[in-house]
Parts: sequence; C-alpha cells; structure tokens
Amino acid sequence: MANKAILEFRQATVVVPEPYEFGLEEADLRLESGELALVAVERGQGPTPLAEVAQGLIDPVSGEVLFRGKSWSERPPADAAAARGRIGRVFRRGGWVSNLNVDENITLPLRHHSNLDPAEIRERAVALGKKFGLAELPTERPALCPRTILRRAEWTRAFLGEPELIILAEPLRDAYSELLRCLMTGIAEALLRGAAVLWISGDFPDLSGAGLSPLKRYRIQGPRLKEV
Repeated sequence: MANKAILEFRQATVVVPEPYEFGLEEADLRLESGELALVAVERGQGPTPLAEVAQGLIDPVSGEVLFRGKSWSERPPADAAAARGRIGRVFRRGGWVSNLNVDENITLPLRHHSNLDPAEIRERAVALGKKFGLAELPTERPALCPRTILRRAEWTRAFLGEPELIILAEPLRDAYSELLRCLMTGIAEALLRGAAVLWISGDFPDLSGAGLSPLKRYRIQGPRLKEV
C-alpha cells in the first residue's frame, strides 16, 4: 500500500496578484515520504507561487492542497501554523529578517515551533551548518554577510529540526559548484529519514552521480504544471 502523501495538489487552481505573472491551473502533484520532486520553471517566466501554495499561504480558488493528508483550507489557524513548523524552506530571495543576525534567523523557526532549549537548538544548528560548509554560524546582519555564506546558512535553516517537507527554491543560487555535494548529502539524509523534498528552479539540475531516488520531474509552463 502506498504511503500517505506528505504533500498533494489535487486539481488546484490558483489566482495570484503581482509580482507573479501566472498562478496555477488544475495542478496535480504528489510527494510521498522519501521522494524528491524537481520542478523546472520555463525560462523567462518569472517566479512561481508553487512554494507559497504548498505551504498553505495562498489558497486555491478550486481544487485543494493537502499537507499530511489534510487540506490547508480545513486547518484552523493554530493547526496551520503548527503544520508549517514541520516545513523547511530555502527562499528564492533569501527570506531573511533584516534586524536579526544570521544565526538568530537560522534558529528562529525552531525556537518558535518547538519547546527545545535554545542552547540545544543552537548546538544542533552549529553541527548542521558544518555539514553545509559553515565553520561557524554567521553572527552579522544578513545585509553584511557574503552571499555564498548566506546560501549555506539558508540550507542550515531549512533542514534544521528534521522537517517533514523541505522546499528548495533555486537552492544553488550564489553557491559554488563544489558545495553541491554538501546539499546532496543533506537531501539524501532527509529522504532516508522519510522527509519529502520539493526542488524548484529554472531548469532541471544535474544530479548525476548523486544517488538520489525516487525522483519525480515536473515542468511549469505558464499556469500549467505537468509531470515529465
């Protein structure tokens, strides 16, 4: 019997405001435990709202989007907030809180969504950051931190706390190619423990030799999301 999907789009149609050019039209997508999906956005199309819809931040006008078998539209606010606490994310444009230091940004989601001691959270973040090539957690403001360091810090924030769903929007932006192995190791470990990973980028990344499976591929052209 198939595992219950961690994330599922069922004929979801989404109408969005600027800066998005396109919403989604009758989108179907299913991600189960241990699955990685790559979503390539047509070149020149601009940003897609796929990540926001997956997190229940934008509601479909028809169809539904489910996380762990329950529609976002049916979740009370407190339940939806708790569910989002089980989702890690790399944002297309960083998503940093500008008046917090980078290390505070990294630990903020887990401090907010768990009862763990802050010292333990920081210890976990330091250990995870080292896996992604950070000798230590950056302590400056995001605006003063080099972009390549910020990218590794984003990976650390997204994977911290062993989330059930990890959304990676253009995760290799500003990252040197030699860091790809660090990210692939993090993804492989997450899949092995049962997480699902949604990778959104301008094209399908070359993951040859990474040993990541099972693998699904989708392409977004205008508002249409199609499995390929």
